[in-house]
Amino acid sequence: MKSSRIFLIGTGVGRDLRGFESHIRDLFEKVKSEANYESFIVKGAGLTGNHEILVPSLSRKSRLSKFIGILFNRNPYIIQQLSFFLGLIPVLYRFKPNALYLGEPALFNYLYRWRNFSGMNFKMTFYTGGNTVPIKMQSDDFLQLVTPVLIPLAKQRGVAENQMKVIPHFINSIEMTESLSKRDLRIKLNIPDNRLIILSVGAIDSSIKRMDYLIDEVGNLSRPYFLIILGEYENESSEIIKLAEQKFGKDNFYIDKVERNKLSEYYRASDIFVLASLNEGFGLVTIEAMSHGLPVIVHPYAAAKYVLDEMAFYSDLSLKGNLTQLIETIIPQIDDSNAIEVRKKYTIDRFSWNSLAEDYRQMLNDATNSSTNQEVIS
Repeated sequence: MKSSRIFLIGTGVGRDLRGFESHIRDLFEKVKSEANYESFIVKGAGLTGNHEILVPSLSRKSRLSKFIGILFNRNPYIIQQLSFFLGLIPVLYRFKPNALYLGEPALFNYLYRWRNFSGMNFKMTFYTGGNTVPIKMQSDDFLQLVTPVLIPLAKQRGVAENQMKVIPHFINSIEMTESLSKRDLRIKLNIPDNRLIILSVGAIDSSIKRMDYLIDEVGNLSRPYFLIILGEYENESSEIIKLAEQKFGKDNFYIDKVERNKLSEYYRASDIFVLASLNEGFGLVTIEAMSHGLPVIVHPYAAAKYVLDEMAFYSDLSLKGNLTQLIETIIPQIDDSNAIEVRKKYTIDRFSWNSLAEDYRQMLNDATNSSTNQEVIS
């Protein structure tokens, strides 16, 4: 019997398709057979399989969460985290994990206080894909920094260097030879084959992913185009769809939520990938797109520069007209086979599981043991 037990916690797993949920699900699949510890994925919704634990909780999108949020002047996201925390307490007593791995700051704070109050003995590892650091951590908790950008903030909040390790998000390696051509994929996905195909993946909103800016900029292109936006529906989504209809008509765009196992086909069927956010903790979708050879356009925030280096196309996307201009500039390069292979190789070499597996294994081994001997890697 394995001596240690770790919970990989994703409150939105089973109900949301964000980077958080993708990361937790992928990590669980990679480490569930590890010999040194027993791992469980702990999630908020969906069917359960072997070593999967369902914690009944409210969705941030439910009417009840929104009502409670209005009643107590709290964001529905906080209501989801609180309801998950309350459902998690009996699970902690039942399974008695040695370690928890999570990336939701509100949940981490609740668990930090509960651990102090209850005297339960578990360590926590917080990963910073959401571009934040917990306000308080114990000396034997750990911090996984997906880029070095948050190291100054972590030190300011009292996190010691031996509690930190920079390990980026990983992606599953892709086959370098695909069975269907781009044209065949477009036919399969009902995408026009005689236009420039621009793809963005992320929450269908205007506040963070700025899909309204993307729509406005694409609408000013001088050549025929087709815009694809794939992601979670949010409160702003209906306005985004309405804007796209007004700007493009109904035959020049596709907006929808798509299961993650279908995303690869959309990456391969597209010409250019755009992430219009002005800041991200990592930008997992950018390396997913680049692993398929796509040219990636992003705003030059610090994490993007670290993750994508010179492989991406940068422009100040806070300014009107900049995205349109950059797309027009790189159109002649979209079929450059050498550039496509260089982007694929860069991403696979740096971010594939094969490249990062040992770092993740060591981090989780340390998390389930009593000693803290990690060092910062920049």
